Amino acid sequence: MMRFGPKIFSLILLLALTGCQGFRYLLPGHSDHERTAPVHMEIGQSLVALKTPIRMPVPGGFWLGLASDNPDIVRTEVEDGFGGKTRVTLHAVGAGMATVHYVNRLSVVGDARNEVERKRLREMSGKSFQVTSAPRGAK
Repeated sequence: MMRFGPKIFSLILLLALTGCQGFRYLLPGHSDHERTAPVHMEIGQSLVALKTPIRMPVPGGFWLGLASDNPDIVRTEVEDGFGGKTRVTLHAVGAGMATVHYVNRLSVVGDARNEVERKRLREMSGKSFQVTSAPRGAK
């Protein structure tokens, strides 16, 4: 009888817990192939934009997330769950337009707060999309 080591057992258990779930893109027009469709929100509105599966600890790994270049217009909130499972929500907090970037959360921690961080965010961006935020009832 073949004996599995603790690392193999842990990997099998982790895969069983996550099933076949991958990244879940929850914005209209967004998928693992297309992530550039614009989003329109009203101030005060929140949208769950992305859910990620349990994160595997890999050297130089990748953990998909979102970050805003203008958190005074649209900010992102990351809710961490068991084993690195996350949910990313967009919050419209002011009127205007912001660019939201798909990023590796292991390289970019959060929203840009200044021009240096905005430049780094653009350099590290996988894809990006525009979010327009307007007062309630405005067209």
